[in-house]
Amino acid sequence: MIAPNEIYEKYELLLPAKFDGGYLIIALYDKIQNEEIAEQFTITDIRNILEEIARSYGEQQTPQSERILKMLLHFYIRNSAKDPGKYYLTERARKLVDFLKNILENPYKNFPLKESFEKSFTIVPEEIQSISDLERKFGRLFIEGPKKIINDHLEGLEDELVEGYAELNKILESDEESATTMVNQFAFVFRKFGERAEDITNSVASKDRFLKDLHSVVEQFYQKLDSFKYTESEDEFEQLKNDYNKAGEIYQDIEAFFKTVDDKIINIQKRIHNASEKLSELHEQFTARAQLRLQIKRMLKVVLDNASYSNKRIVLNDNFPLKKTVNERGVFAYPGHHDFNISKPNIVIRIPKDEQYTQDEYLQIIKENDRQELINQWTQKAMSIIEEHRSIDLKEFMEQIMNSEADQTLAYQIAGEIEQEISANENMHINAEKELVNIKNTDLFLWKTTLTKI
Repeated sequence: MIAPNEIYEKYELLLPAKFDGGYLIIALYDKIQNEEIAEQFTITDIRNILEEIARSYGEQQTPQSERILKMLLHFYIRNSAKDPGKYYLTERARKLVDFLKNILENPYKNFPLKESFEKSFTIVPEEIQSISDLERKFGRLFIEGPKKIINDHLEGLEDELVEGYAELNKILESDEESATTMVNQFAFVFRKFGERAEDITNSVASKDRFLKDLHSVVEQFYQKLDSFKYTESEDEFEQLKNDYNKAGEIYQDIEAFFKTVDDKIINIQKRIHNASEKLSELHEQFTARAQLRLQIKRMLKVVLDNASYSNKRIVLNDNFPLKKTVNERGVFAYPGHHDFNISKPNIVIRIPKDEQYTQDEYLQIIKENDRQELINQWTQKAMSIIEEHRSIDLKEFMEQIMNSEADQTLAYQIAGEIEQEISANENMHINAEKELVNIKNTDLFLWKTTLTKI
């Protein structure tokens, strides 16, 4: 199984931030696939997975599950309409993780490209007898699958060569002392490029041969049209003309597809060519090392020929060339510090108090606090009604708020707070019907919603 960090390192831009949902989406997908959690999971499952991720990557604090869930809702995770308090991965999230895993585990990396071409794009002699045979074999509707296989194959091949090119750079930049080890590593990686170059050459030949055979089939339809006498049957002539036009369209479609294939193959061949230049770098590296070793050996021989050993140290002959450097010890003079006590007094600029601004801000804060307190009071009142009467109609409750407070935005906020409270409570349930109802004396509409206690 591919680790979440391996997917994230390569495709960071396609996912949310690592610890803000990126790792969570991948982990949820894997656990659902392995049947460790159900298809519809709870906020508790999300908290447990976030704790596992934090431990795995050495994070000191576990991210807030409610904040991350709010960020991922709609596009990656959605509420379950059947079971309140439960969630499920969206089809977009599943397809995205599937897509990324498919790229990393491309099944065509170790499968020859030539075989893919020959399996999908081959014309057996006498196989095409009518335009129906040609459409059934190579029509746009029937050839989309083989086209995707070839594109996936080329994409996997390019990824493999990119990885191989990076490995060659690592070998050249390593501090490996043994030339034999470096050559063996280099040959192992470079063998991939040689095999792929040969496979591509054979694939191009197979592709060109297929286009030639397909062109011959189109020419057969043209010969039938050309040899037909118009005076014999107008309907039959029109049929032959339509068959030839359809055959031409099929050929143009496949030819256009192969042009895109050629462009991708050119990019792949360029990578193979760039990899071959690494052989020159390897040769230069070995040459430089060999020259350095040779010069060191020569210098050691000269020193040994002109040296003798005494009890204390090695003594060199008088005629041995020694390098002497004329130098003089530097003297650093530190300038004295003289404090004349000349200082300027600091000027304190007193900013006058803006009484009006202070009063306005104070009133704004008081207003916000009063509004929040009012929201909390209505929310608690709703929860008390549910506890006492086992249910409450959201429309009637919002009309009650409007009659009392005459504020649409306040009623809307209170409704949102009530739904959040109930979603977090496993003993309560939100029942929404697809029937629009209007709140009296307002332009607000909402689904007919009943909040009940289980």
